[in-house]
Amino acid sequence: MAKAAQQNTEITYSALTESFYNWLKTSCKNIGAYDPSIPSYITDPNWTREFSKESTSTRDHRPIAVVQKIVPSSILPVVTEAQIQSDFETYMAARGINTKSNTPVITTGLLSFWNNVASFCASRIVNVASQYMGTPIRFYKRSGATQAQIKNEQTDYTYVPEIEQDDCFEPADISRLLNDVENIIERTSKLHTVIYDFNAMACSSSCCSSSCSSSSSSSSSSSSSSSVFIGYMKLPQ
Repeated sequence: MAKAAQQNTEITYSALTESFYNWLKTSCKNIGAYDPSIPSYITDPNWTREFSKESTSTRDHRPIAVVQKIVPSSILPVVTEAQIQSDFETYMAARGINTKSNTPVITTGLLSFWNNVASFCASRIVNVASQYMGTPIRFYKRSGATQAQIKNEQTDYTYVPEIEQDDCFEPADISRLLNDVENIIERTSKLHTVIYDFNAMACSSSCCSSSCSSSSSSSSSSSSSSSVFIGYMKLPQ
């Protein structure tokens, strides 16, 4: 991660905020637009996959056509920089931190700032996964929480205690703290799995075509408090 500030310069809250935004934009792959490397099976609401399987449940062993479709509501959308800025400023204001302030930051403020950044990221950054991909991709998930909800601990943000100290710090510490934040995110970020629906159709003995009649339709999903979703179906053996 690049250094957030040069040596021998005065660090302000606005400078810290800019450093965080720059890091976030390179870290999450759905800010402004989906990163070109992201596969369509986790972002395209019209994505489908078709395949067939011979059925052993009928006398003539007619093939079963299976159509897999993505569930659009499970797709995390693109977010704008303005939306992220609104989420972050609302959160930090509820924590008593003015992200636009040009006031020089002392150690107390520095540690408080990054502790709250870690809490913010642990709730807003998720790892998007799919049955077709091995390594999850980091996305930003919008909040919509108000300052009042955050102050009253009515959100999924981790509580951040007040820090009682007052000392000086070195500008070079910012880069180290950003790395610490990233390590925290790797350990605590939620997993968001894209869901798929499956539709099975019994086909004619010659082929699977548009004349096939639908014989079954099955989809299932489960969820937990950590926002993990799994879509599956059992095909005839």
